[in-house]
Amino acid sequence: MKKFFLLAMLAAGLLTASAEQVTVTFEGTNGSTFTPPEGWSIQGESSDFRFIYMSDGSVRGSSTSSSTYVTNPILVTPQVMGDVIINYKVDEGYDSWDDDDYGYGSYDEGGTIEFWDYMKSGDTYTKGSSLGYGYATSYANKTVTVEPGHCVGIELDSSQVMSVTYTLYDPSQDTEERRALTLTSPKYVTTSTTFYADENNNVEVSFNITITNSGNVVLNPGDENYTLTLYTDTHGDLVTIPITEALAVGEQKTVTVTGTFPISLLAAKSSTQSDGSYRAGFRVRENFKRTYQALPWADVFPYELKYQFQNGNVSTAVTALDFGFLTGTASKTITLMNQGSRVVNVTAMDVPTGFTVDAAAPFTVASARETEHSKELTISVKDDASGIINGTLSLTIEGADEPLTLDLSGVVASGDNFFENFEGAEMPAGWIIDSDLALATPDAKAWGEGNTHVLANSKSTVTARAITPRLTATEGETLVFQAAPANTYGSYPKVSVYYSTNRLDWSLLKNIVNPSAAEGDDEKFASSKPSGSSDVAPLIYTVDMPAGEGYLAFDICYARIDNVYGCHAAAVEHDLMYTASNVPSAGIVNHAVNTSATVKNLNTTAEAAGSYTMELLVNGEVAKTATETPELASATAVPFEMSFTPHEAGTYTVRYRLSIGENYTLETSDYTIEVAAESANADITVGTGSLISTPSSSDTTPICNYYKNTHSELVFTEDYLAQYGITPGTKLTGIAFNGYYDTNKTFTGTYKVYLTPTELSAIAPADVVALTDDMLVYSNTSYTEPKGGSIGDAAPVLKVTFDTPYTYNGGNMLLGIVGEFGSWSSSCQYVGDTSEGMVARAILRATDSSIETASWKQAKMFAQTIFTVEQTPASVAGVIYGDTDKTVTVADAEIVLTSGDVMYKGTSDENGAYSINVFQSDKEYNLKVTATGYNDYTAANSVSFANGDVTIEIILTAEENSVDGIAAEGCNVRIAGDMITVDGATDVRLAIYSVNGMLCCSAAQNTISTADLAAGIYVLRVEAAEGTNTVRFIKK
Repeated sequence: MKKFFLLAMLAAGLLTASAEQVTVTFEGTNGSTFTPPEGWSIQGESSDFRFIYMSDGSVRGSSTSSSTYVTNPILVTPQVMGDVIINYKVDEGYDSWDDDDYGYGSYDEGGTIEFWDYMKSGDTYTKGSSLGYGYATSYANKTVTVEPGHCVGIELDSSQVMSVTYTLYDPSQDTEERRALTLTSPKYVTTSTTFYADENNNVEVSFNITITNSGNVVLNPGDENYTLTLYTDTHGDLVTIPITEALAVGEQKTVTVTGTFPISLLAAKSSTQSDGSYRAGFRVRENFKRTYQALPWADVFPYELKYQFQNGNVSTAVTALDFGFLTGTASKTITLMNQGSRVVNVTAMDVPTGFTVDAAAPFTVASARETEHSKELTISVKDDASGIINGTLSLTIEGADEPLTLDLSGVVASGDNFFENFEGAEMPAGWIIDSDLALATPDAKAWGEGNTHVLANSKSTVTARAITPRLTATEGETLVFQAAPANTYGSYPKVSVYYSTNRLDWSLLKNIVNPSAAEGDDEKFASSKPSGSSDVAPLIYTVDMPAGEGYLAFDICYARIDNVYGCHAAAVEHDLMYTASNVPSAGIVNHAVNTSATVKNLNTTAEAAGSYTMELLVNGEVAKTATETPELASATAVPFEMSFTPHEAGTYTVRYRLSIGENYTLETSDYTIEVAAESANADITVGTGSLISTPSSSDTTPICNYYKNTHSELVFTEDYLAQYGITPGTKLTGIAFNGYYDTNKTFTGTYKVYLTPTELSAIAPADVVALTDDMLVYSNTSYTEPKGGSIGDAAPVLKVTFDTPYTYNGGNMLLGIVGEFGSWSSSCQYVGDTSEGMVARAILRATDSSIETASWKQAKMFAQTIFTVEQTPASVAGVIYGDTDKTVTVADAEIVLTSGDVMYKGTSDENGAYSINVFQSDKEYNLKVTATGYNDYTAANSVSFANGDVTIEIILTAEENSVDGIAAEGCNVRIAGDMITVDGATDVRLAIYSVNGMLCCSAAQNTISTADLAAGIYVLRVEAAEGTNTVRFIKK
């Protein structure tokens, strides 16, 4: 276990005891528990620490605890004198993180060894100052020196000692006078580590410390260097204090020492912290050997004013106090804490309207040097407070540049204002609340005692809506409510507030999200939970209400609201709302624009059939009116469908208007439709079906959006295409599908469309067709699906124009779709046919990873597909004549073809010729011609394009000449031969113009010749004292 080299020589008398040096080694059974050699000891104990023998003859000490705050036992030598040589090594540290390609690794700081000065008195050991560290990772010697009669402590942690060489202490040889002090166990007199300068900016520090006379002479007050110095490494010596008690050799005492120094010594060599204090690492040094002991770090404040509002002894400053929602009075207590060394003298206090405080100025708060240095203030809401109350409590403090302020706020629900606290057992009457919302029981620590319900959505992937009853607000009026997230992290929690006058068209007023997700004008939820609460604390939010009557909607996702208060409930005789509307954003001339709107009766009584009208307004004018309206039973929704056919390209506005009597109307907002001119391209919808969503099991075509990547193949048979008018020779120029894309997501990525002939009439996974570039009709690697529409209302999606038009030449056709987007959603929808026969014609594969690794499977629906086809218009052409001899052609004649709401127009040119393209050539048309000076013409037979283009010559009959409208009584125009005469007028001036406005001749008299005019239509302008007029005439 141990060897004492040289002791045997002592026993043999070969060496004198005064010069004996001992070397101790530590041989023992490898891995067994270590036993200290005779005269050695182990100071301290820990169940997490072991001393064991090693195979190389060393002793090892190591801890099994990962804590850095564990105090390890220390191996202590006998009493020695002179130098002590320790042969040791420490474990080498390592860091494998840098060498690991996969981000895994480990880290170890290695071992440590520290040496200590110990004093022994009887069986008592006193730990003194550190003698330093050893850092060698292979065996090396460390020499330390202690006072005669002291011991050396060796603190091992993942380190080993091979041997220790020393000279045993011999009191007989310790004859030189030696003064020495050993310091241990320093601590402040009080438990506080905060000190304050007095009015003279002096700092007083008192501490207890144990002193031991470790020399060999008595120490008396007044002896040179029999003092203690308070200092820091940063600031140097601060104050030296004489020791006032004698100390015998080996005697130990605990003394109380007080030192006072100017704070300027700290200020000269350091800056203040954020709280205005100086950070000081005080040490106590004895001045014989200049050893020291460290006191705990302290904060030292200068003599100044320093104060704040806080909650009790919680040191965080409070700048605002929110009373939340109240239905009566309430009180809260706040603490005015003096943190400085000056007395706080409050000379005045300003209390905002709606609140009271249980103290009156002037009053004082003692300095922080005193045990009691705070004052509690109880703030109460006044009995007569009502509505939103807020203001600032302000304390004027002597010597302070600015007052101390505390923002006070609260809402007192009182009077006849609208107020909903969701405290009932059922959802409140008059509200429209989605089924995903529930009345939840909140934590009282967050939401307040007595609050039994909040309106909550516990789902993070669903947004649910709650709509208030109809409210009325005056200009500048506000509404408030409480809201909180379900948790404080992530972007899922959200409350959005909207306003509408008809519960269909909504305007966003406010977004509230978690702080980490906030952007732009977003307001933020609270980010913490009250102590001991499972709920996030709610905050109060304010909505600036538009003047008039309307509704608020709260869209809630993974969040909760409560206590909606403000404005007034509007009186409601009829309570109807639009629950849905479908108005396309684009239209085409001569094609019906189909619109719809659904109205729900929220009232408890029915609206009788025929008691109301529904109108469709186009550009502000009534286009359609329904007077034979169906009954609107209570809690029932009724759809209305109305259409109009535009005849000119341009921008149209459309809205629905429901009217009951003269005092109730319910309108949608104006929807804008861009109407394009009719062209050779037309959209043909192929297929039927219902609207299907895209969860994981839906297997929809053309794309299953539950996954990011989809390939699908669909077979269109010749018979199936023919049902919808796509026959051989049809040129396909684009494609779309009816459905809806989740507007909460952005779908960007690769979108490709393939078309190719096929012999397949059905397709199974085993029949998959390899798609090649020669089949590709559309490709875009940066495609983004436009946002729009609403869930449940199908509209064209994935609508593109082909890069290469495809001519269908008959037979069966295969459609291939590739969609690889960066987003997924289970809320997208497609219209499709789920019948067995159609499902057999579609396959797909879908995955979030590489599409090539996914397996093909049979689809569960065949998508309704919109093909854009190119059509060649038919034409009707001819000449308009003004006489049966066809010697006079009629310019500017208007030719109109009508078939139901479809209308085509044309105008004859200067030679009477006209030509009109007719895109809808499958219809038969009525033809009508109108021209100035001629009787209207209506064709006896309808115009058909069954045999191709049509040529029609039309002869108009002239109106009889007249001068109706000339103001002068008795004025008359006569035509005789080539002469026109105006009778019964004075100061006559005549002019003749062509129909295109060119002056042909004029005369300042009542007659004018037409001899030089060619055959045709002309305009005679008559100006006379009696008036001015024009009349058209024909020269044959």
